[in-house]
Amino acid sequence: MYTKYDLSLKKYNIKIDIMFQLIGRSFSFSGTPVWQIEGHDSGYYYGIDLDIDDHTQKDLIERIKQHSASSSK
Repeated sequence: MYTKYDLSLKKYNIKIDIMFQLIGRSFSFSGTPVWQIEGHDSGYYYGIDLDIDDHTQKDLIERIKQHSASSSK
């Protein structure tokens, strides 16, 4: 995840809600930021540990693969 905001992960216990669409399906997850890297443009990149069940995770991975394959053509 990318944002202009410093979420100060060491100070706060943060929970994030993420919503997006991918290849015709809407996804909605909660998650916890687990790492933070400062970007080159005064922003921050975050790794998010998503609260996700196995079935949804497999579906998401397959849709990411499909999207990647169609984008590389």
